[in-house]
Amino acid sequence: VGGEPLLSKNIQMFIDYLFEINLEVSLITNGYYLDEKFISKNKNKLSMIGYQLIHYDETNRLIDKVCNNKVISKK
Repeated sequence: VGGEPLLSKNIQMFIDYLFEINLEVSLITNGYYLDEKFISKNKNKLSMIGYQLIHYDETNRLIDKVCNNKVISKK
């Protein structure tokens, strides 16, 4: 398919279902639509959130806070 996953009206249903059947769930996003509510609701369901850092802003600070500033890799 492709595109920004957070634009899908069904993204939460997909995450919940995959987590429920014990599959590892990762999310690759541009980060634009990430907010505190989404991250808080899914931080224990997602094994990874990947995003491209175009500029450091409030969204990036929020992700750092929720993920305890853990960085797996930088490119």
